[in-house]
Amino acid sequence: MTGTVTGNVFGCEELHRERGPFTDQDGESEDGQTSVLDNGTKGWQSIQTDTGRVNTGFALAEGAASVRGNGKKQTFAANLSGSVIGVGPVAYGEQVILDGKGNVSGNGTFSLDGAIYIVPITGTYTENADCTGSAQITPQGLSALNFNFVVVNAGKEILLVETDTGTIVSGNMQQ
Repeated sequence: MTGTVTGNVFGCEELHRERGPFTDQDGESEDGQTSVLDNGTKGWQSIQTDTGRVNTGFALAEGAASVRGNGKKQTFAANLSGSVIGVGPVAYGEQVILDGKGNVSGNGTFSLDGAIYIVPITGTYTENADCTGSAQITPQGLSALNFNFVVVNAGKEILLVETDTGTIVSGNMQQ
């Protein structure tokens, strides 16, 4: 991901930018009020607070390491939230174990429109050479959840978005 902002942002400084225009990577112009907190070479966080809308976001540098870990088992804490059309708000908190061979196991707590499920999870994942990949995680007794992901922070963090129809769910996993 590449981004530019008029002015310089270094270290842990905050840049507050009043109304645009700002041109994103696709050449689309946006007017807005955005605050950006830069954390050096590791990435940045932002919040846009226009009337009637609040958007947050962040970017992290891609890592050279992968989740494959050369066949080494790795454990992550996952935190995802969003909504599912026809269900309502959802949140997932999980311990996710990647075995280094494409298999997922662990335990999770899932809130689906206020109904709480605490269940084991199983699944599979694949990772591409460019640190992107996909995963399918099945909480016991619930439907399979499908995700696309990107590995960042030298393999210590994974950013995910659920790809199932009717879902608006995203989050991250950290070691």
